[in-house]
Amino acid sequence: MEKKAVVIAGFPCVGKTTFFNELLDTGSNIVALDSDSSKFSWLLDEQGQKRLGEDDRPIRNPNFAQDYLQHIQENLGNADVIFVSTHADTQKALAEADIPYYIVYPDKSMKDEWCARIANRTNGLNNEGFVNLIRTNFEKWIESIEQETFPTLVRLPYDGSRGVDKALIEKILAGKVRKPMSQQMEQISQNAVAEPSTLSVNDWILANGSSEKAEKLEVLTFSLGEVGKLKELDGVIRRDEQGTHIVTKEAPPETGGCRYDDDHIAVVRIIDGKALMGGLYDIYALTPENAIKRLKSPVNVELTEEQRQELAPVFGSASQVTAYMTPKEVREVIVITPEMVTKTGGQAVPCHNEWDAEGINTPLVAGDVFVVSDKANGKGYRIGAEEFAGTHKLVEPTFTISAPR
Repeated sequence: MEKKAVVIAGFPCVGKTTFFNELLDTGSNIVALDSDSSKFSWLLDEQGQKRLGEDDRPIRNPNFAQDYLQHIQENLGNADVIFVSTHADTQKALAEADIPYYIVYPDKSMKDEWCARIANRTNGLNNEGFVNLIRTNFEKWIESIEQETFPTLVRLPYDGSRGVDKALIEKILAGKVRKPMSQQMEQISQNAVAEPSTLSVNDWILANGSSEKAEKLEVLTFSLGEVGKLKELDGVIRRDEQGTHIVTKEAPPETGGCRYDDDHIAVVRIIDGKALMGGLYDIYALTPENAIKRLKSPVNVELTEEQRQELAPVFGSASQVTAYMTPKEVREVIVITPEMVTKTGGQAVPCHNEWDAEGINTPLVAGDVFVVSDKANGKGYRIGAEEFAGTHKLVEPTFTISAPR
């Protein structure tokens, strides 16, 4: 599989040299690249030396940001981690190119420790002038960093790490380092309506919502066979070079539907006696593992004439049709309140359905429900009020959920 490097902008003296030494000492297979911006800061002559102007001073490269960005882009497939400059022009170029990146920086309380680190450096950047530069601008630079909303901010110390050590890098590579809640809220308030945020918005829901226990009721569910064996159905099931896409009420036509792997098991459900809700099927696909867990109890059912007519097209696209009654289970849910919507500064609370691609968020309006599937990793999905009322009941309700009329 081709590498896709994680880009990290490190505050001065954040520990890159120590990290590279740690990789050598431990024999780690992490491939890291230190992308030195100074190589792009100046115009160079044919010998690679800095070109001098009429005043005998080096000439700045007017295309620094573009040249440096191109260098970063060319190496995204060659490393696991690329360390880049924290220069403002670099950060602006990364954001405009939509290249996600992290900024690792110290807490303001670490100022004395940071200045001591710099004074003790052995790579030549430990002169008194540089120490004074850091001491004078320390708070200002950190305040500027903390106003950023595009990158993921990693403030040290972080989970025991006081720099970019191997433990922190491994957490970042594993996707375990997320944007701080204050940073998430800032971007959510900017993008909640016009442009859904690409953040881990589910963490905000978990932090600001009231957790409830809900019992998932037995639901009549029809297995339609493997996704890869479905026939195309106009407006519902389509195929392209990326795979099979299924249009549902959670992934309506304007989204292009949700793409599923061919080995997933497609199912369609009857919700509160209805096969269609708002003109759309409650159709989706289960992983093979989940299909084994949920499709355990086949049943014989008599459908109404209306249900048969509504389900006929989707049944006709299936490789097989088997009716099941999915088992009851208790799960954690968060009901979206008007107060939560108000907090986002918009008309909806964005959430990320666990089956959607990264960056694709779904709006939750007051009355909708966020079902928590993996709290530790911020995973879950949206259920509308009407569907929830037909498939769940709150165990000890503190909210009344009414389906829209």
